[in-house]
Amino acid sequence: MDANTRTKLYKWVSIGLIVVNVGIVSYLVHRVTIYNHAETKLVKAKARSKKADAEYSKKLKDIETKTYQQKTISDERTKAIVYQNTGLKNIQEVCNKFFTIYLTFDNSKLYHARANKLSYLMTDDVKNNKKLFGDGKDASGGDMITNLGLSLNFERANFYLSQIDDNHIQGMVKVVYTSQYEGQDEVENTKLYNISYDRKQGKITNLDLISET
Repeated sequence: MDANTRTKLYKWVSIGLIVVNVGIVSYLVHRVTIYNHAETKLVKAKARSKKADAEYSKKLKDIETKTYQQKTISDERTKAIVYQNTGLKNIQEVCNKFFTIYLTFDNSKLYHARANKLSYLMTDDVKNNKKLFGDGKDASGGDMITNLGLSLNFERANFYLSQIDDNHIQGMVKVVYTSQYEGQDEVENTKLYNISYDRKQGKITNLDLISET
């Protein structure tokens, strides 16, 4: 092989090597670009995932907080309803006990015994109220119950709430009873009272007649 041919051969080999190297470098650059692009997408995906997790956690926490608040409000309302219903049941029982004795008698002995029998359900102010517990005398000073042959029988009482708190209950009570004078027919009557009740003492603290029919 002469020198000229050898030179040309070397030239073509060098060119081939350069082309190969360029191809390899291009391939490597392309692969690196793909890798970098993929890594960038992965980083962005992780960031979006992290943001989504944070938003989900926040929403979950908000829901838990709202649920707790609603439960708390519901519990408080339930307690208030139970507390009020308990108070209403209590005062209704008191009214029934009180007026069963207060408006049931057929002789002077029972009439005058009412105040002492009811002492455990009322304060001294109520017991000493002459409008509630009179002397049972008529205009001539005689015994009204005996002279008129008067008898009363309690039928029912219905309490209507106006105010309630930890210590007191206030409202009105409608009382239905029958009355009968000797030789006459029995008649149904109604009395309406303002009533105040002390929950701690367990006693009626005020009782005022509003109307009667």
